[in-house]
Amino acid sequence: MDNDRLNIPYPAELRPRAILIRTAIFLSIVTVILLLVLKSVPLLIPDRTRPYSIYLQNGVNIQKALVNYALSNEGIYPQGDNANEALGFLVDDLTSEKPFYISNSPWHGKKFGRGPDNRWETTDPPGIALEAGENVWSYTLGLNFKSPAEIPILATIWRRKLCLVVYADGHTDTFEISKDTIRPSELFPEVNMVDPLPPPNGLPE
Repeated sequence: MDNDRLNIPYPAELRPRAILIRTAIFLSIVTVILLLVLKSVPLLIPDRTRPYSIYLQNGVNIQKALVNYALSNEGIYPQGDNANEALGFLVDDLTSEKPFYISNSPWHGKKFGRGPDNRWETTDPPGIALEAGENVWSYTLGLNFKSPAEIPILATIWRRKLCLVVYADGHTDTFEISKDTIRPSELFPEVNMVDPLPPPNGLPE
């Protein structure tokens, strides 16, 4: 009897309304699914209002690699005489030198104007990790994974307009700078930040 009731057809005058209701329910379900998918993969959608966002994300990935390094080295982040030497320890973990690249940065010079050669000591053929001109990120020495969250650990200059900053806990920030500023270390005198190696042809004035 219940089955008979379920199979009773809609009266002719109610069929268009039933179709509309079913269509509305279906479209609502599809919309919810699409919103959930878009929310779960925000990095796949280019942020045209912040064209530098991909470089900030690269900085966050470098910060994560620093934590991975520290986990295998008594909690201490890598050290070096300059940012290239210290951050070069992370290239194997990142499997690329590209996170250290920013298009049109003066830190690359002419030789690496189109990107790093992506060769380091363990590649075939081998090369030098983050040689002069392959890195744009300045780096704060002497930190570990317990360092205060508000300490800037990475910084770089984007188009001589903005300073892009990654802090010790991985959160990011940007602020406007003078067009004459090239060295991020000058912006953070309170920490022991070292700059990258200048490119072979030198930095612009």
